[in-house]
Amino acid sequence: KMGLLAVSSTPRAQVRFDKKVLGDTPLEVALPVGSQRIELVYPGQPPRRLIVNIQEGQRTPLTDTQ
Repeated sequence: KMGLLAVSSTPRAQVRFDKKVLGDTPLEVALPVGSQRIELVYPGQPPRRLIVNIQEGQRTPLTDTQ
């Protein structure tokens, strides 16, 4: 079961999930349902670890600023 995560950030950040690079923000990606841990990596900064709750068949927006 999957849902969508829509990530935007200022400035742009690299998005990682399960030790894999998914791409740079803005990004919309399918993730498994449930509480998922993602990382946002901003240039010159340590990774920001965030927990998102993905709902089946729904779009979950996430906006972050550094």
